[in-house]
Amino acid sequence: MPSPDGRFIAYEGKAKDGYHDTIWLEDSGTGATVDLLGPENQRRPGAGATEILEWLDNDRIAFTWHCGTGCTSLDIVNIKDRFHWYLCTSTWFYLSPDKQYAVGETESQAGDIGGLALIKMEGGHRKWADSDDCKLIFSGTGVCGDKNSDYFKFDHWEPDSRSFTYKVSHCESRIGEEGVWSRSEERVFNLK
Repeated sequence: MPSPDGRFIAYEGKAKDGYHDTIWLEDSGTGATVDLLGPENQRRPGAGATEILEWLDNDRIAFTWHCGTGCTSLDIVNIKDRFHWYLCTSTWFYLSPDKQYAVGETESQAGDIGGLALIKMEGGHRKWADSDDCKLIFSGTGVCGDKNSDYFKFDHWEPDSRSFTYKVSHCESRIGEEGVWSRSEERVFNLK
């Protein structure tokens, strides 16, 4: 994936250890390559595949890092100093058109998508814990049959990045019967 200024190409691949995945940065002019995550950033046991989401600007790349057990973290790496920071853990991430926010679909304990988190694409930290930039805005169980359980699913960002559309279904359970999800209702979330 070329940088916005065309000076670099970023791509996913195996690190030199042949085990961990990383993000490689190639200088378009010289062909020189650099491992942006490096061995010092392989911080998690079971760290799996990386996937580049988008260049945020000429210096920062947003990417996901799969944990190897079904979860995914949203991370950013700065190509100048290789500083890498963590923003949030979720299942899927959707960047806003202006690249200032992302929505994360969270996974319930049963493996179903349950809620939505709003993430500011700045800040973050090196610790493996959700930062203040990752806020759960809708929580659901994702398992129909629980009383008052809801299922939230991201749909799309509006072009101005000030709101996004999501769908919500409510579990309609009857006593002694298995629950059934209601038809999805489309709603809009406005950022302040």
